[in-house]
Amino acid sequence: MSSIMLDLDGVTYPFSTAFHKWAEEQEGRELEIVANWCFYREWGWHDEKFVAELRRFGAEGGFATEEPLPGSTDMVLALSAAGHDIHIVTDRPAEAEADTAWWVETFLPGYTSLEFGRDKTVFMAHSDGPYLALDDRVENVNNLRAAGVTAVL
Repeated sequence: MSSIMLDLDGVTYPFSTAFHKWAEEQEGRELEIVANWCFYREWGWHDEKFVAELRRFGAEGGFATEEPLPGSTDMVLALSAAGHDIHIVTDRPAEAEADTAWWVETFLPGYTSLEFGRDKTVFMAHSDGPYLALDDRVENVNNLRAAGVTAVL
């Protein structure tokens, strides 16, 4: 069977919904819904502010407030039942690791491993392949493809 890497945010967890709601509460104003990776710039935030707010969001449990995206749990269960190894790799702040582990245990039963970091290719160390990956960031998909992974955006 194959090793499958799943990202969390934007693939199985509705990060944009959770963070948007939280950010509106913090700002005390309505914030535009923007569908790009630097959405926070449209709110008037610079990169450093976004990173600081993301850490605060994680420390306050923001990465464990939402249900999984529709079909996510069933997908992981079906792939696992078919004999595939499911590796979750997410680039979340350290402040969110405990909540992330709880969320994955609760909503994505059948997964094989959970790792944190920007390099999504780390899951390849678990087997000789074949490899498949699902991620919502073009840069990650390109890096995975360059490493020989069949990656889907």
